[in-house]
Amino acid sequence: MYSILKSIIMSQKEPNDAIYHKINVAWANGDITDEEKIELEQLVFQYQNPQAQAPDLAKLYSRLSEKCNAMSEEIEILKASVEKLQSGETEPEEPQDKPAKIPKWEAWDGISDKYQTGAVVKHKGKYYQNVLEGMQNTWEPGVTGVDERYWKEITKEEAEALLKSE
Repeated sequence: MYSILKSIIMSQKEPNDAIYHKINVAWANGDITDEEKIELEQLVFQYQNPQAQAPDLAKLYSRLSEKCNAMSEEIEILKASVEKLQSGETEPEEPQDKPAKIPKWEAWDGISDKYQTGAVVKHKGKYYQNVLEGMQNTWEPGVTGVDERYWKEITKEEAEALLKSE
């Protein structure tokens, strides 16, 4: 039993709490000695794998990090603009009249809050506006039974106008 538990630990595929449980059960059943139990618990600590503990957590941290980096870049651009305005170096540039880029709908990642009331998205060749009041909309636009209660189908022109008015 000792060698089986040791190979499980070294494979790093199981969460630590499950391994500790197996060690304790084997010890309580008399399948391993006190010394083997201590050694196995030390191996768990030595071979712990954060990915096995919470595999989705790493993805969430990665997405959060990407969003923070993007926000940091925006903050730096804003700081530079404010400094220019305060120093009187240049006049603020007039915004170019470009068509608004309509974001594609993406499934909710568990972090973002980009689909609040009024959000506009493009999905499967159609344009939608979020009409769900007061909370993050995690529903997919265009799905039967979801339309009109959560997403209202609109034209491309309406979507661009809504984005320009923001």
